[in-house]
Amino acid sequence: MRKMKVSSPFGESPVFFKPETESTMTDVKNLASQGLPSGTVVMAGHQLAGRGRFPDRKWHSVPGESLAFSLLFQVKDFPPITGVIPLKAGLAVAMALEKEFGLEPEIKWPNDVFLKGRKAAGILVESREEHIFIGVGVNCGPKSYPKDLKKTAISLQEVTSRRFTPEDLLFPVLKQLKIWLSQSAESETAPPGWQEEIEKRLYAKGRTVTFLPGLSDGTGAFEAVILGIQDDGMLLLKNESWTAPRAFANGELRYTPPKKSFFAKKEKQ
Repeated sequence: MRKMKVSSPFGESPVFFKPETESTMTDVKNLASQGLPSGTVVMAGHQLAGRGRFPDRKWHSVPGESLAFSLLFQVKDFPPITGVIPLKAGLAVAMALEKEFGLEPEIKWPNDVFLKGRKAAGILVESREEHIFIGVGVNCGPKSYPKDLKKTAISLQEVTSRRFTPEDLLFPVLKQLKIWLSQSAESETAPPGWQEEIEKRLYAKGRTVTFLPGLSDGTGAFEAVILGIQDDGMLLLKNESWTAPRAFANGELRYTPPKKSFFAKKEKQ
């Protein structure tokens, strides 16, 4: 692991690079145990055992074609409500993609960034004692995922003709993470309206989705309309059988966009 010669938006906190690693989350946890400061970053050229928020979810990457990094922070650096961290991190990634590539990403609650209805980036947030760890993965190259994910995943190079490396995207994402994660409830310098910014980009908002509360085993799945998110990061849903909308802190939503009608296309011609 070597220290990168890059300017970090997190002050003097170091940014490390490992050509290959099992997991950058494991790496930053080890660095936290050694007393390294908030904002410390570990980026990998190739991550062998990246994973999602469910035990059976893996983050697949091809060497040199995926931006994969993790950061460590002290809990005291965050507002009391930590449930919004995955959403704010997703907003940071989305803002970076907008500013760097002119794209129109969507934020899928609670921790993914979508392009054209497919997953382009994922966020993993974990905590341990006085630390919070944030992992970020972005599909950059066209082979960043296996063929069996072709219908559900997408890479930046599939939607933009710009040539770049994962390292080129690191600082823009870190810059946005600094902006959106550093704010607290009492902050006077933080940008206002993080919730509104997420709402504008909220995947499937106003649509009927299948929602799986808790674990992703399908138990208790139901259909509901996404109304938005609360200021604590919970997802607000409406079901016809409920007397009032309900908020959920955990779960997974599934949504299949309607296919474009052949006849609708003919009518426009």
